[in-house]
Amino acid sequence: PATTQPDTSSGSQGGTGTPDNTGQKPGDSAPSPATGSGNQDSSAGKPADGNNQNNPPVSRGDNGGPAGIPAAASGKMVLGFTAEDYVGDRASYNSVVNFGQHVDAIATFTYFVDGSGNLNSQTPVPRDTIKTAKTKGIRPLALIHNFQNGFNKEIARSLLTSATARQNLIDQLLVVMPREGYDGINVDIEGIYPADSDAYINLLRELKAALKPKGYWLTVSIPAKTFHNPRDGWSGGYDYKAIGELADHILIMTYDQNWMGGTPGPIATLPWVEQVMKYAVSQMPAEKVLMGLATYGYDWGGPRNRALAYPNAMALAKQYGAAVNWHQEYQVPYFKYRDAQGNQHEVWFEDQNSAKAKLQLIKKYGLAGVGIWRLGFEDSLYWDVLKEYRAN
Repeated sequence: PATTQPDTSSGSQGGTGTPDNTGQKPGDSAPSPATGSGNQDSSAGKPADGNNQNNPPVSRGDNGGPAGIPAAASGKMVLGFTAEDYVGDRASYNSVVNFGQHVDAIATFTYFVDGSGNLNSQTPVPRDTIKTAKTKGIRPLALIHNFQNGFNKEIARSLLTSATARQNLIDQLLVVMPREGYDGINVDIEGIYPADSDAYINLLRELKAALKPKGYWLTVSIPAKTFHNPRDGWSGGYDYKAIGELADHILIMTYDQNWMGGTPGPIATLPWVEQVMKYAVSQMPAEKVLMGLATYGYDWGGPRNRALAYPNAMALAKQYGAAVNWHQEYQVPYFKYRDAQGNQHEVWFEDQNSAKAKLQLIKKYGLAGVGIWRLGFEDSLYWDVLKEYRAN
C-alpha cells in the first residue's frame, strides 16, 4: 500500500515513478526501499532475522502469544502503515510515539518475499517501533510484499503458483511472527496477473488455515476498483468476494487515483473513493473493510515529478508564495507554482480536511475503519481529525 519515498526538502529534486512493465500500476506508485539492502538472508527455509543478533526479540506480552483476531471495530479501527525509506528514517516511529493513542494496529513494511517463498527484510526489523506499539496497546502486523524496483509480477506468479513456495512462506512466517512479536500479517502482494487470481486465493486460504488456529490475524492490502474487470492488468487478479470470505480485514488502497508517473490530479477524490467503497461492500462484508487514507501528495513538473509528505507540500507552497486552493467537488487541496528555473508545477495532496471528508463514508457504508499510508507523513492536525472521528 505504498507510495514513492517523499522528498523531504522543498527544492525541485525528487524521485520519478516506475513504468508498469516492472509491476507498477498506472494509478499507484511504489515505495522506495531504504538505502542499502538491510540484513538479507536468501537461504531457503531460513527466515531473515533483519536485525542485529545482539538486539533481543520483542516480548510477546503476558501470555506469550498473539492477541487473537480483533472483534468488530464499529467503524473506529485505525491501521497505520510504518516504513523506513532510508537508513535512520524515524518518521514512522515518531508518529507511533506521539500519536499512537489514536492507532489500533500497525503494519511494518519490512518483509520482501521472493518467488520461492523466502522472507528477506529489506530494512532492519523495526523492533523499537514494535515494542513501543505494544506498550501502547497497538497490535503489530508483519507486512509481506513483492516490491523490487516496482511490484514484481513475475515474483508474485512464481510464489502464488507453487504450492511448495507458498508452504515455505507460511513456515517462515510461523517462525518470524512469534520471534518478533507480531500479532498477524498484512499481505501486500501487488500487481498479480489476472490469470493468477485463483492462486492468490489459494495462498490466502492456506494462510488462514495455518494462522487462525494459532490466533494470528490475517489482513490484506488490495487495489481499489469500482467494478471487476478480469482483464485489467492491475486489479483484475483480485476477486473481492473471495478475498472477503477469507481475510479478517481488507485494506482497500483508495489512493493514487492519479500517480506520480501520470498526469497531474488528485490523490483520491471523494466521489471516486465513495464509488470504490460502494462496490467493495457489495462484494464483501462491510465490517471487514478498511478504507485507505493517504498522508502525502505529488508535485508534477520540472525535471522530475516527486512525492511529498504533507508538511513538505505546505512548506513548498509557502516557499513559492502559492495559494493553496480547495477543490469543492473533489474535496482535496492543490496549488500551482513556478520554480526558479521557470518550470510550471502542479501539486495535489491530502490533508486533514480531505481526510475528514472521506471519514464520513465509514458510517455511511458501515466500514470497519481506515488504513493510513503512511505514518510519519502527517502532522498533528491530521490526528485531531482522527481523534474527533473516533470519539464520535
